[in-house]
This record gives sequence, C-alpha cells and structure tokens, in this order.
Amino acid sequence: MRYSINLVRKEKISVDVPAHNKLSPRRGRLSNGVKFKIADIVFKLTSRYPVIFKDNRELYLRKYGNFIYRGKQNSAINISVDVVEKFPFFPGKKVFAVYEDGGDEERWRLWENKNEYVYHCPIPERESMAFVAKDFSSARAYVPPFEGRFAWDIKDILYDLMQVMLINYFAYNKNGLILHAAAVKDGRQAIVFAGKSGNGKSTTARLWHRYSKAVVLNDDRVIVRKTAKDFFAYSGPWHGEFGNSVEAFPNQARLCGLFVLEHAKKNFCCTLPREEAFRTLYPTLFSVFWNRLLMDNTLSLCEELIDTAAVSRLGFVKDKNIISFVRQELDERDSV
Repeated sequence: MRYSINLVRKEKISVDVPAHNKLSPRRGRLSNGVKFKIADIVFKLTSRYPVIFKDNRELYLRKYGNFIYRGKQNSAINISVDVVEKFPFFPGKKVFAVYEDGGDEERWRLWENKNEYVYHCPIPERESMAFVAKDFSSARAYVPPFEGRFAWDIKDILYDLMQVMLINYFAYNKNGLILHAAAVKDGRQAIVFAGKSGNGKSTTARLWHRYSKAVVLNDDRVIVRKTAKDFFAYSGPWHGEFGNSVEAFPNQARLCGLFVLEHAKKNFCCTLPREEAFRTLYPTLFSVFWNRLLMDNTLSLCEELIDTAAVSRLGFVKDKNIISFVRQELDERDSV
C-alpha cells in the first residue's frame, strides 16, 4: 500500500494523559523480545510482557520470520516495548504526518521536543506510541492491552515504527536509502525498478517470478546501501501486493541496473542525464522532508547513487518479453 505524505504546521501541543498503568500485572525482566536483521541493521526488541499473535501465526512467520536474527552482531537500533492502558504524557511540536493514500486517515505522526521525538500511530487495531532518540538508535514504545491481555504483537512495532526508525536512521548516518521500488536478484546482481503507485512494481515482480529464475527481493520497498565501492540492494519485511503471496527471505546483491518504471505500448529504455535522473528518481525515495540535515544527507546519498548506477526510464508492456529486454539492455551497457 502506498501512502501520501503531508507536512504539518509546527505548533505546540500538550496531551495530558496519566503515565500510570494501574491495572498492569507484576512485570519481570526485559526478556520477552526478539531481534531482526534487516539490510545488515540489527533491531533488538525487548519487553517485560509476553508476545502474542493477533493474526495467523503462520502468516507472520512467512512474512517476517526469516528476518529474525539469532547471531552475535550488536544491535544498532534498540526498542523497549511497554503495555499500558493509557499512553504517557508528552509535550512537543507536531512536525510531520503521514496519511493513507487517497484519504484523510492518519497513519502516523511525529512530534519533536528538546530531548527526543515522539511517534504516534492512531490506527485502532495497532495503535502505538514511542519516545525516539534524536539519532534514531533507540526508542521506548507503548502499546495498549489486546482484548484485556497485557501482551504485545511484534507486527505492531514492525508496522510502522521500525520502518520509520530505519528510514531516519539511514538519513542520520547517511548509509542507506529506502525506495518505492521492486527489485530482483538475477544471478549475482540486483536490478531495481522504481516507481510510484500504479507504475507496475508488483506487476514487474510477478513477471520475473513467473518467467525467470530471478529471486524477487521486494515489490514495493527496496533498501539500497553503499559499500566501499558499490551499492547493494536488499530485501526487507515491508512489501506490496505480490509480497503477500510468497515467503520473504533476507537477500542482497550488487546493484547493476536502476530503472524508473512506466507502462507503455511497447518496451523502451533510455538513460537519463544526471539532472533528469535526480528529478525522476527522487520522488520514489522515502525521504525525511521535515529535517534539513537528514534531508541533505538523503539528497547527497541519492546523488552518489545516480553517479554510480545509470538511471533509465523503462517503458514496458505487461508480458514476459520485458525480462529479455532488460537483460539485453544491461548486457549492452557492460559491453561498452
């Protein structure tokens, strides 16, 4: 699902909600948690409360389970989760809001005060809030009880808090981007197909999945990170329509092609000059519009990506011929 993003006017707010959790049971150690590894970034989620599955457990494991991490790499982002009947008091300024595409329903909102950011998702079935560190390396998250039980569902933190923190963590450290894109791992190389909603990302993923031996990394959100010499594309647990029908796995490959999709009456490809490439690619980024430093970091990394990987417009017909067309295009580039 795609979302529309609205900047909001900064204004002071003060929500007077008691921080006490009078009906919570006795709590133990911070042990009921899990670690995820996404694009080489380890998240550590901990809580005093047990984990539950509001939805089908098998569905959760198919979509997210393969990103659970049991290794020894230190966590870069740490989130503690508390279950409370009422959310804590927080003062601050509203700085950013995200709405469901095509509607007025708010998906999440961000506030800022002197010491931290405050995140709030008001969607009833997964309402949550969190106090987030300025460098996005940690957060104290709060969720309400579920059907009277003081327990929490990992999915309520995965969507959208972990995604929001990763976008901003990348921007703060200038070490990654998340694109509205599909991507496939074809052999040892990754091909990224960026585009807005309706431009054919999920369609492209289905075609490559059905008619080739390529591995679909994602059909809606692709993570791109820079190493010493190259950019790599990574899979992630956040996906679009196609991702609901297949099991998701961690995967990555060196980026060899970056295309911006559009539907067309015949297949065509044209490499874009640098300025046009930036104007075309930038709208597909999950960028941080509300913070100048973070936005500058994102813009700078986007420019490096464009300088490293040629960006092309790709018009395509919705059939399997686009696979050989793209492969031939990349082979011709390699031969030059």
